Amino acid sequence: MDLDKANKITNDALNDLRDRLKIVEPKFNELVLEWVTKFETTNGNLVRSKRNNDRLLAFQKAVERFLLDSGYNGMVDKFLINFDLLEENQKNIQKGLNDINLTKEFMNPYKKWAINNVIAGMEGEGLSQKIVVPLQNEMFTSINQGGSMKDLLRVIENITKTTQQRNGIMTNNSIQVTRDALGGYDGVLNQAVTTTYKLDGTLYVGTLIKDSRPQCQRWVNYNENGTPGLIANKDIPKEIAWAKNNGTGFIMSTTPETFKQNRGGYNCRHTAYPVRLAAFK
Repeated sequence: MDLDKANKITNDALNDLRDRLKIVEPKFNELVLEWVTKFETTNGNLVRSKRNNDRLLAFQKAVERFLLDSGYNGMVDKFLINFDLLEENQKNIQKGLNDINLTKEFMNPYKKWAINNVIAGMEGEGLSQKIVVPLQNEMFTSINQGGSMKDLLRVIENITKTTQQRNGIMTNNSIQVTRDALGGYDGVLNQAVTTTYKLDGTLYVGTLIKDSRPQCQRWVNYNENGTPGLIANKDIPKEIAWAKNNGTGFIMSTTPETFKQNRGGYNCRHTAYPVRLAAFK
């Protein structure tokens, strides 16, 4: 039984996504830039006109076409298989740790919730807010101020293109949404197991690296119950208070009911498994 397998599945999924984005993102960016060049200009400067305003309003629809043509939608579909891998891992972990046989009927609502989060973030409202609106705002400003087409293209390319220094908006949004959804799925399912089966312990596991957060270092090494990482659920409120006062990157709204979902904070790479304390004595 590999207690760190969920983290390995997540890392493999994100690495695969990054590889796919190296192909998809440039195609998408090329289509956007080509579309922008069709705005009406005079002497190289954009003009305020009904034609340009109408074109600007049509950008959202154009993006939907660009996503399909660049292979983005297919990339999202391929990513969703990772929830099947996490589901199978959860079944094995819960059987091994707690002798609990999780059924698809029990797990499906949480899997559906996580998948819906991915779709909303990568193809729905999240994509609109993180990608469409920022680009549309740049176009709107250039059109209304009579900016140069050359400058607008340069600005859009700087926003969309991934470089060694930073991610473009498509890559940044995709990685953020998918990491949160994968970790969130494992977390809400672990919380549901805790509540349903009335488990009284939490086993906090995962690899520590040089810049691991103070609270994650504390919880992975927590040894008040005879096993590293084993925390009694009655002590979770105290640990949350410790993280709020001494930690970094902690989600301040975390409660005992959301601890297994939020764990050490934003983008946390650790897992909080529900267990029976008596099983470790």
